[in-house]
Amino acid sequence: MISNEHFLTQIQTDVSQELISLDKQASQHKRATFSQLICLVLLLVSAMGTSAIEPLSQQKNISFELQRFLTDPFQIFLIIVMVVSFAASWLFWARDIKYQELSPQFAKLYKEHADMIKNSAPLTDLTAHFENQMALASHYNILSNIIALAVIAGIVLYQFHPLY
Repeated sequence: MISNEHFLTQIQTDVSQELISLDKQASQHKRATFSQLICLVLLLVSAMGTSAIEPLSQQKNISFELQRFLTDPFQIFLIIVMVVSFAASWLFWARDIKYQELSPQFAKLYKEHADMIKNSAPLTDLTAHFENQMALASHYNILSNIIALAVIAGIVLYQFHPLY
């Protein structure tokens, strides 16, 4: 009987360690998607700041306009912010790819040990925290996609259909 209790305790410890590991990875996943979101917000803000430039289709002498543009330190700063934030968002996206398997791993673990997780308060708390982290990461990812599409659409619309 004692060995059976020890076996169950060992299984609960193993499940707890797996849940802690998954929770840490979910936290890193959330952090990576949030960082990507911040970079894309910076990209959006800096793109809006550079929209004071005439669209290329309306410029008569592009080389003169480009020289005039490159002499403005604020515009150069905005371009640098755009390039750096775009590159950083891609780096965070590439870093985030490795966390795409977290949900299936959690689902498998939960399916195998559902009764134990439901009956243990610490395991239930770990499960709830993991699910919260993954939900936040999903929301950040959706917002990042919307902002990326908005930036692309804004640039295309601005260049081909100017408002003035």
